[in-house]
Amino acid sequence: MIFVLLIDDTNPIAVVEYNGAGHYNNQFEKRDRIKQTATENAGILYYQILETELSNIDDYIERKIKPAVIASRDKAEIEEA
Repeated sequence: MIFVLLIDDTNPIAVVEYNGAGHYNNQFEKRDRIKQTATENAGILYYQILETELSNIDDYIERKIKPAVIASRDKAEIEEA
């Protein structure tokens, strides 16, 4: 499952992918590298949330995703000014 976080209606700032038990099948590492490289090349943050992290999802979002998204949003706003 993939979520895209937007600055506004059209500008993606981050992609968050949840990797459940079904994720780890044929060539998942190759697909993950492609997704990560594509998002990073586009200047978009990329995060993977593993099934084992799901019980602490609120903490994961607060510690890892939220600070990076805020910093990236602030940087984008400065560049627009």
